[in-house]
Amino acid sequence: MYRLLAASAAAILMSCGASAQEAAPYAFRGIALDTPLNQFRKLRYPDAAKAGFAPQVQCSTDSSAKPVTGLYAAAGVARQIGAVTCAYVEKAADGFPTMRGLEFGDLGKFRTLFKFIPPKGEKEPRLASIDITTTDVPHSAIIGFLERTYGAPVPAGKGVTTRTGLNLPDETREWTNASSSITLRKMRTTQQSHRVVFQHTALTKIELDVQELRMRAGRR
Repeated sequence: MYRLLAASAAAILMSCGASAQEAAPYAFRGIALDTPLNQFRKLRYPDAAKAGFAPQVQCSTDSSAKPVTGLYAAAGVARQIGAVTCAYVEKAADGFPTMRGLEFGDLGKFRTLFKFIPPKGEKEPRLASIDITTTDVPHSAIIGFLERTYGAPVPAGKGVTTRTGLNLPDETREWTNASSSITLRKMRTTQQSHRVVFQHTALTKIELDVQELRMRAGRR
């Protein structure tokens, strides 16, 4: 009887642990979706030990900072909802900052942008997406790294519809859990280039909802 109760209790605890893990937003290099911007600024650059330097976080709202190529102030819908885009940057010899990416497994270091969106009724933006652009890496290598890290993707095929309503080609793969998703898309403009986008479902929906309202009103 005691063994049966113990086994049942263990099963319940394992189930609760699995459910909590499935509900937790995805993370990349220890940076989890839904992280508040003020907390993100305090995080250590994930590749600091390997790189031998520690780039600083710079965001599109940092008015006193010098401009960084690829890091632009929010406009349109993004500006309306208070979105903030950030990246890791390092000051070059001329004093102007240069964007620094993050290591993507053992495949290389690639441009990584972080977008923060404030939840409804809150002022502090939270991490809504991590947008990674890879270059000169085979499609199979990207899929392999993501599968080893996050498990098997959702079965893909022509006309795959993502949780955010996008219809994607068959080069696309998607990983999902209860609160977030990862989308891998092979870019058709260049060979061996990909976009990997981590998205927090609820935060991303805020932007999509405003986008839809603006489109209905005839605005962009």
